[in-house]
Amino acid sequence: MFLGGMSDFTEVPHQKYWIQRYNLFSSWREGIRLDYESWYSVTPHTIAVLQAKRNICRSLQQKIPLLAVDAFSGSGSNSAEFASAGVHVISCEINISRAKMVKFNIDKYFLGNKVDLICANFLTLCPILKPDLIFLSPPWGGPDYYVKSKSFKLENMYIGKLNGIEILEKALEITPNVIYFLPKNTDLGQIQSRIQIPWEVMT
Repeated sequence: MFLGGMSDFTEVPHQKYWIQRYNLFSSWREGIRLDYESWYSVTPHTIAVLQAKRNICRSLQQKIPLLAVDAFSGSGSNSAEFASAGVHVISCEINISRAKMVKFNIDKYFLGNKVDLICANFLTLCPILKPDLIFLSPPWGGPDYYVKSKSFKLENMYIGKLNGIEILEKALEITPNVIYFLPKNTDLGQIQSRIQIPWEVMT
């Protein structure tokens, strides 16, 4: 599906995503941009808000000065909501075209002073930045990731040379405060066997 007469960012994989556009971004009317992959990868607005507020409120109770890294910025929805909740966000995106898209979308929220966008691998930055929180929402492998008869295995999800569990382990070397946004059919057995610090599942 392609919406003629508009920019390349408006190419939509399926009409169902276009119908849900106002659920994806609360600022859609302001002119949000999404590329093809972002349509099925973006965190819906209500979920992004819940993730931010639930975890930020928990951290604020501990009086932590909050610096968060959004490790896989994508379209910028999570970066926007974390910043809206009062956090300073380092938004990381390795794709230069998508990084420009994130900048455009973040500007619609008037959060420019709360979000620093960096086109780089978060693993190279975090040891220097020493963030209080790392938010992981890597690509799950497209809209067909969910098969009812199968479980989603982190060991089969690769970002560069690292699989999903290795990415988590790397993040935990930097801070114990990591949020990992994963499909609901994720096999949690590997996390249970390899992650030694306390963790919980939030739905």
